[in-house]
Amino acid sequence: MADCLLGMAAHVGKAPLVVLLSADHDAERLALLARGAFPHIPVLCCPATDALPGDSAGASAVNAGQRVAALTAMGAPHDVPPILICGAGATIAAYPPPEAFVAQPPLVKLGDQIDLADLREQLIAIGYRADERIDEPGEVGDAGAVLNVYPVDAQRPVRIELEDGRVRSLRLYDPLSQTTLEEIERASFGIASAPPVPKDAATLLAHAAGAMVLVDPGFAKARARLLDLAKEIDPVAAALRISAKVWDEALSEHAAQPLIEGADTPRFAGKRRPIKALKTCLAAEHDAGRKVVIAGSVRDVRFFARRLGKLLPDDLPVAPSLIDALAADAARVLVEVPIDEVAVRAALLRENARGGQSFVVVPRIDDLPAIQELLAKLVPDLEVITVHGKMGSAEADEALIGFAGRREHILLARSITETGLDVPRANTMVIAGCDRFGVGQLHQLRGRVGRSARRGHVLMMSAPGTALTEKTRARLNQLVTHSALGAGFAVAANDLDMRGAGDLTGDDQSGHLKLIGLELYQTLLTHALRQLAGGEPAPPLPKISTGEDALLPDDWIVDSEARIAAYVSLARIDDTAELDRFADELEDRYGALPAPALTLLATQRLALSARDAGIALQPGAGQRVSDERIIADRRPDTRPIEDAANALDALIGDAA
Repeated sequence: MADCLLGMAAHVGKAPLVVLLSADHDAERLALLARGAFPHIPVLCCPATDALPGDSAGASAVNAGQRVAALTAMGAPHDVPPILICGAGATIAAYPPPEAFVAQPPLVKLGDQIDLADLREQLIAIGYRADERIDEPGEVGDAGAVLNVYPVDAQRPVRIELEDGRVRSLRLYDPLSQTTLEEIERASFGIASAPPVPKDAATLLAHAAGAMVLVDPGFAKARARLLDLAKEIDPVAAALRISAKVWDEALSEHAAQPLIEGADTPRFAGKRRPIKALKTCLAAEHDAGRKVVIAGSVRDVRFFARRLGKLLPDDLPVAPSLIDALAADAARVLVEVPIDEVAVRAALLRENARGGQSFVVVPRIDDLPAIQELLAKLVPDLEVITVHGKMGSAEADEALIGFAGRREHILLARSITETGLDVPRANTMVIAGCDRFGVGQLHQLRGRVGRSARRGHVLMMSAPGTALTEKTRARLNQLVTHSALGAGFAVAANDLDMRGAGDLTGDDQSGHLKLIGLELYQTLLTHALRQLAGGEPAPPLPKISTGEDALLPDDWIVDSEARIAAYVSLARIDDTAELDRFADELEDRYGALPAPALTLLATQRLALSARDAGIALQPGAGQRVSDERIIADRRPDTRPIEDAANALDALIGDAA
């Protein structure tokens, strides 16, 4: 990458620049480094589609949004000529002409008068996906008092809150904890769907008129290989691809030059005294008036910065590596029934073409020979290594280490890959006989791919001639429905609903949590565990009736699952300090608390305070907390209270 940065440095800022690399992941990494090396230059990256050839589902919203954002930015006016970096895969696709990318994404600013429901529909129309919990790019939530959106071209989701129809607050929040990180003044929501490709399609270079093109030495070979693969897998989609002839003609219209030429980048790792050699080199470059770019991980740059002293300026731009800066996209699940040989071949060849590796997983050791024969027929040019539990530990370790070191293209194994194996290059998985795995196993298996900046693909297939039951289909569909990051709890909860909670102290799988309700189940379980541990169960909270609505309104927390989760969280709160934090979180996530929610929290606060003071409240029929006739009894295990009524009045005053 350092060689590429040096090759770009001589041309930056003079004219628009297009950099063509052989691999898409190299393009993403170089773009990240270039943004640190050239902080005042707009650096854009146009990724290849993450859809498999012939896949009717198309590219993900994030992937499409990144391409639309890059091409829209290329056509926009800039004070400084931009840089567009892409891999060979991105140049194969046919694109709409530049005029199709003039639409500007929705923009929201503080004080704007908007309708959240209308904005939500607008975002769905440009490719966003409606979801309940917004924690992945390209998702939009339900429009209640606030609207949560995760822009496809942003690093954090945005929470929009209105007051009297105007934007009161724009907040970036953590997608995991769902809590606010910082306030912002404006938010742009990138378009998540690409325009349709017309008959007179354009090349990628048509979006970079007058640009200089720098070509990596391996680009032409990589592009030819990808083009041949696409033709073989999906011959009917020729109109959506740019042929070699058309591409060469387009490239000839630009001033194309080699990206890397001249002397190689100096390297110091093999020197006897690498730090001294580096200092000498930097001193020579400094004396010659040339700039020096140190690219690497944050840890690497800090390591050198501490040792280079005054030779490095204080404002040295730090370019974190791709691993430090990018999060993996969630693995996409494609359920195919039964084994589709064309789909398997396409998936494995596509992964190999983009420089990656693949897993093939079977449920039993006896299934390995048949799948080995199938792979030998479908992908004879790819190296396959087999690992299973009957192998010796040394032999299995050697095979796994070799695969992690990229010695083979495909790892064929039993379900041992569900835990403990981390190969970032492996981003495609084929699961044969998926109906013989549990939902939890399948969820763990799919977590083995998509662990880098690339999108993961999982094909789940049943054995040939196997008819799936409706119950099995329902289990497998859970993985399609719950495919977002952090979906493990949802998968487990749905599996619990289907199979029942079972017998906690035995091996019977019977009974159902819904029969008694989650709150009562948790209360009974907590009390039972405390008693088993030899402790006394906590006294129950007093029951308080205010005569007013005390609830979380469904027009405030629109999503029913989120509303139930809030009730569960409230039931678990055991002190007033925790209740205060809960109230702050509710206001942060859903906006100002309505009157019924305030009443609910006030009664809960009163109940906690009464319990701590040793008071049990027992309202009579039709009585309210404020009535003087309310009964206040002292628990026998607490200190005497001379005037329980006065104590209760004090508690009511504190809660108000």
